[in-house]
Amino acid sequence: MITELDLKHLKRCVELAEEALGKGDQPFGSILVSGDGGVLFEDHNHEPICLDLHCILFAMNLLTQHDTLSYEIKNRLAS
Repeated sequence: MITELDLKHLKRCVELAEEALGKGDQPFGSILVSGDGGVLFEDHNHEPICLDLHCILFAMNLLTQHDTLSYEIKNRLAS
């Protein structure tokens, strides 16, 4: 079931996509949300040929620079 918080995050992704489109990039926006619903990172495309997956990987790369988050992310990806 989609919660109000989920909808809030989805709307923010659309806003980020609109921002990218306004800058001449492909309309993709992504946010990384913690288990408690807090936004850890958000971004949009910065290149016309960038895929949404690229934005997600960019966000994860930034987060993995922090040891605690890196450990948690790697464990969740492994499971």
